Amino acid sequence: MPKFMQSLEGPVYERLEKIAKDRGISIQVLIRAVIVPEWFRENGNSLNNENLQHKTTLHRSFGPVSRS
Repeated sequence: MPKFMQSLEGPVYERLEKIAKDRGISIQVLIRAVIVPEWFRENGNSLNNENLQHKTTLHRSFGPVSRS
């Protein structure tokens, strides 16, 4: 199964932590089972060529993520 790592700013992490705690779940489950499906419902289930082109443009504009 593919995996990814996400970095969050402190206030964002704290907000997600509170939401997860209020629901009695982990932040990982909150992101995987609540946030990602909700995002797809609101933004469409598929990535079309226009979206892929936009992502490529953003990558070129900001460059690849460096590892510390």
